[in-house]
Amino acid sequence: MPEPAVGDADALPERIGPYAILGLLGEGASGRVYLASDATLPRDIALKVLRSPALPAEARSRFAREAELLARLEHPNIARLYAAGVADSDAGPLPYLAMERIDGQDLLAWANASPAPGLDARLAVLAAIARAVHHAHSRGIVHRDLKPANILVDAQGQPHVLDFGVARLLADEAAATREGQVLGSVPYMSREQLLGARAFDDPRLDVYALGVIAYQLLSGALPYPGLSDSPVIEAIALLREVHVERLSRRLPQARGDTETVVMKAMAPEAAQRYGSAAELADDLERVRQRQPIAARPPTAGYVLGLFVRRHRALAAALAFAALALVAASAISLRYGLREARARAQAELRAEQLDAANAFIDGILAGADPEMLRQHPPSLREFLDDARIALDGNRSLPPAVRAMAARTMALAYARSGDVAIGLKQIEAAQAALDAMPSTDGYTRNRLRVAHAQVLAAAGRYADALARLRPLLLANAPGDALSRRLWLEARAEAVTDTAGLGRMREAASDAAALQADAAHWLERNDRLLLDIAFQQAELRHQSGDGRGALADFDALLPRLRDALGPGNSTTLSARLAQAAIVRELGDFAESERLTRALMADADRALGTGHPLSITSRYMLAAALQSRTPDSPEAVALMRDVLARYEERLGPDHPYALNAKSTLSLFLQKQGRFAEATALAGQALASMQKLGFADGPETLPLRNAYALGLMRQGKLDEACPRFEDLLARARKALGDAHLQTITYATNAAECLLLAHRPADALAIMGPAHRQAVQHLGAAHPQTVAAASRLAGIREALTSHAKR
Repeated sequence: MPEPAVGDADALPERIGPYAILGLLGEGASGRVYLASDATLPRDIALKVLRSPALPAEARSRFAREAELLARLEHPNIARLYAAGVADSDAGPLPYLAMERIDGQDLLAWANASPAPGLDARLAVLAAIARAVHHAHSRGIVHRDLKPANILVDAQGQPHVLDFGVARLLADEAAATREGQVLGSVPYMSREQLLGARAFDDPRLDVYALGVIAYQLLSGALPYPGLSDSPVIEAIALLREVHVERLSRRLPQARGDTETVVMKAMAPEAAQRYGSAAELADDLERVRQRQPIAARPPTAGYVLGLFVRRHRALAAALAFAALALVAASAISLRYGLREARARAQAELRAEQLDAANAFIDGILAGADPEMLRQHPPSLREFLDDARIALDGNRSLPPAVRAMAARTMALAYARSGDVAIGLKQIEAAQAALDAMPSTDGYTRNRLRVAHAQVLAAAGRYADALARLRPLLLANAPGDALSRRLWLEARAEAVTDTAGLGRMREAASDAAALQADAAHWLERNDRLLLDIAFQQAELRHQSGDGRGALADFDALLPRLRDALGPGNSTTLSARLAQAAIVRELGDFAESERLTRALMADADRALGTGHPLSITSRYMLAAALQSRTPDSPEAVALMRDVLARYEERLGPDHPYALNAKSTLSLFLQKQGRFAEATALAGQALASMQKLGFADGPETLPLRNAYALGLMRQGKLDEACPRFEDLLARARKALGDAHLQTITYATNAAECLLLAHRPADALAIMGPAHRQAVQHLGAAHPQTVAAASRLAGIREALTSHAKR
């Protein structure tokens, strides 16, 4: 919001009701908005008042109605009403509204600021505005005067919808606007609103205005420029006769889905628009995520019908002229067949999307609302229900069945249920194999997902094998396949690093980032993910300072493109705090983590896994600063309890927290309790069927360490040797974890007075660390120290 125009002392009242007036924020024909101070809280507010108590009764009624409507709304992207009342003035009773003061710029000023927000950031703001408007619709309120001037964007890039002065309750016969009366801003009004018809209470009025706002925000121009200074009658005629220039003509990067979404929102006929602002928001998010949109471009029949209705005489003449085109049809037949094939493919995908949506609707519709209130399902329960529904639904087309199984496989794998994820992805593959005519893009999409599930199971070599056909190919010609090609390469980098081949992974990541930067926009989500991956890879390779510099550069881009409360942005801050801790600045790591924890709680809620993980990181920072820190142990106990409550006691996150708590307790010398915890976690893994998987390796390490710290070397050393064999098989000799476990195993053997056996383990592990991690990596340094200790022990033993 612009700075208040203070003016001279005589121009402003000192007080209005209980509020001290600080300045003038704006004014209109019937009212003023002051910057005021609320001394009771205290806080600054925006105080909206009528210009004069003597204004017509209709203006006073509309003002009172705005207070009534705002009282119904509570949404982070709608300016809140704090209070409403009537103040005494020299001219008589003066109504006022005390509202949230939004410190920001109007929408167009934000868009034109330097540096200008990118396309993705603009789409994100439009989606947030649409969701706020839908909130009003869900409370029975249509705004009817949406325009950029009534939307402010704050310093965090969050929009806020203002001014419900001409809003109307749905189906409210007592509304202040009379039949046939036109209120609003002409350039953003649909034809039916300009006509003053009884369609005021249709939320699609606001959907149209959102479409116009989107067109203007993205292109920098109004779709109908002449409306800005046209009277209502001329505006109605202009909307009927003028053809809107397609958005992509003004903004080439909007070609495709972005254009389709915006043009659908501002379709001339209400029936052709989105049915709700929420549907518009959903499609805007799908555009941002590069997912298929629900909207389809207008059909030829629909466009022709509009044209005929507007130009009946010309249409009749064209009908005769069309006969002359028959002779030329053979020439264009070949091109028409190509287009028909493309259209058939598009229609097939549309049918598949409809079938997929129907499947999802069926799952959601089958839920009992009362049961949901009493027992909200966990992610695992929801996935299980969906999987059972999929297995029992034989009406789905094979491609839809495959893509649904693919999505569930990824969800299972990412939530820790890798075994079920593998079964689902194999089911998806079987569904596609039953349909040989499936297009290559769909098959490759499944191939990438299969690799991701295999990687979640620790089967990195198998994942790379699945990706190999895509990795050997050159950049595809079409944008969609090229994007999938980049995603496949990103997954391959992760898998190569998982095998411990860090230098190869770093080289591949650098080439990938160069290609991604060439093909994608600067703030494209995939490009940001690749930059995130490269920073993490640098961290894993031992270059902590370089990784910290990467995250410092990446964070502003993430905030701009995704928002400060986005989980990816918060994850980058989490990584930043972890690196600072590893570099030895424990106080700064603690400061960063506490700030992150507060922001994650506010943005995601205290029960979100990322919010809980921020507590995990804070415990690690405290424990690094003070190894036997009681606060670190208490915080890790809290983390474990939260994970168990949120995800279940056997979830991998909970078991990992139990493992870390075991290590913390060892630092306090509480070895028996520490070992018992690690043993419990291992038993849970056994029960889940993961006893031989890579997920158990940290737990086995914690358990063996606990035994070693208690001096039970006869039990600990064999467990370390078993752990090392498992790690070599699952991860490879060069993996960071394998080298760590080798170092621990060598320590155990050294304590057991078996230096020769320790050397047999530590020598090769040190060579792997130097070759794949580099001499400066902390784990290489630890391995070198352990190797030196072993050699010293061997020398002492030889002298005896």
